[in-house]
Amino acid sequence: MTTPMGRFASVPIECRFWDKVDKNGPIIPGLPGRCWVWKAATSDFGHGMVFFHGRSVGAHRVAFAMAHGGLPAVGPIPATPFILHRCNNAPCVNPEHLYEGTQKDNMADREAAGRHGLKLHPESRLFGARNPRAVLGTADVSAIRECLRSGMAQKKIAELYGIGQAQVCRINTGKRWGHITKQTENDHGNQNH
Repeated sequence: MTTPMGRFASVPIECRFWDKVDKNGPIIPGLPGRCWVWKAATSDFGHGMVFFHGRSVGAHRVAFAMAHGGLPAVGPIPATPFILHRCNNAPCVNPEHLYEGTQKDNMADREAAGRHGLKLHPESRLFGARNPRAVLGTADVSAIRECLRSGMAQKKIAELYGIGQAQVCRINTGKRWGHITKQTENDHGNQNH
């Protein structure tokens, strides 16, 4: 029986790797050359993935290792340091667009590129009644908060509104519907959705 690695055992990764790369990717201002876009399997985050020594690893890590000292003859590519993209293009494997960094560098890059959603781009998220899956409306949340202030048990409130007690707790702590302030509640007093 042939394993997935069996097909590649006799073909060095250096040979099969570049067949999966399109070197005519986008041009990123301020960076040398174009992005070299990985055209094969990708992770959920868009990074290219390739088999190396029996494991699926990031194609950008392989490209960086090949360009900076070579690949280990046996065993996996070391997990650290992080290999980051100057181009912010996850499938890019152009070694000139890649650099070593830390988790802190990775998080700073993510924030600078606006890839974290909530902090820089809250308008892109569908909060509260704008979310098509919302069960509650602004008026419901206001009423729930009033019930909480009056001392009603969270479990009872949950039963009244057809939601879980944990959701009532999250409304109470502001982890859900936290964008609804006292002023918003007053402005939307009778709206349900």
